[in-house]
Amino acid sequence: MRPALGFYVSVANLILKRHSRILDLTKELQELNPFERESIGWHIEIHDLLNRLGEEMSRPLERADDTTLYVHVNG
Repeated sequence: MRPALGFYVSVANLILKRHSRILDLTKELQELNPFERESIGWHIEIHDLLNRLGEEMSRPLERADDTTLYVHVNG
């Protein structure tokens, strides 16, 4: 990891308590072929949502960012 000066880096080791499925959002998803799916509209929406989510999650946290936007509350 090589962040720009003033950027934070978070690193964690995780131990999963049960079998999990992992979604890799580090690369943009492949384009969809409209002839391979029945409900292409739904697939396009999910495809776009996951690509945007990956972009947002990869955006670095800056010192000036509101850290309360990154707080997760269980409940």
